[in-house]
Amino acid sequence: MATLNASTPFQLVPNPYHIVPNPFEYNRAKIRTALHHSGEIWFCAKDVCEAVGLRWQGVGKSLRNIPAEWISIASLPNGDFQQDMYIICEPALYRLVFRSNKSLAVDFTNWVCCEIIPTIRKQGCYDQVSQQDQVKITKTIVKLVKELSHTQDAFIFDLLKRRLTSLCNCLGEPMPNLELLGQNRNQLGLGV
Repeated sequence: MATLNASTPFQLVPNPYHIVPNPFEYNRAKIRTALHHSGEIWFCAKDVCEAVGLRWQGVGKSLRNIPAEWISIASLPNGDFQQDMYIICEPALYRLVFRSNKSLAVDFTNWVCCEIIPTIRKQGCYDQVSQQDQVKITKTIVKLVKELSHTQDAFIFDLLKRRLTSLCNCLGEPMPNLELLGQNRNQLGLGV
């Protein structure tokens, strides 16, 4: 495997990636992801670095120990526009994060192994849910949100929230704003 250096050329090719609309979240950081047409999930390298407390120093420094074939470029959402960003495949994510001894990286490693991998394994592609299953999942989401609004127990709340996240990821939908739980929609001033 070739190792990346500052002069490694990248070819811009037609985008073989589908942007996953619901980024993974870790430590209040959003990690944008893209799904390759082969079914592999790729992660925004800059987002991964920032989520685990590593300073993003560009591809030549931050990804210098990552094989070049594990790095690609995809047009990812960046605010109100799209921007070409470096993305890394799953093995690159592990190499980048698992090498770090920073406490956030260790926590991130545990999160990847306990939540990310099982979610991908269990849910598969986010956009391949049948219409019938989408309706069932949406009804389940509504039930979970109602349960969350009445739950006082922190353990049960956390359990339901993780289940809700998983179901939203399955549909490729963003998580509902949990701060709105229990609020009357007429008091929100949304003009609805």
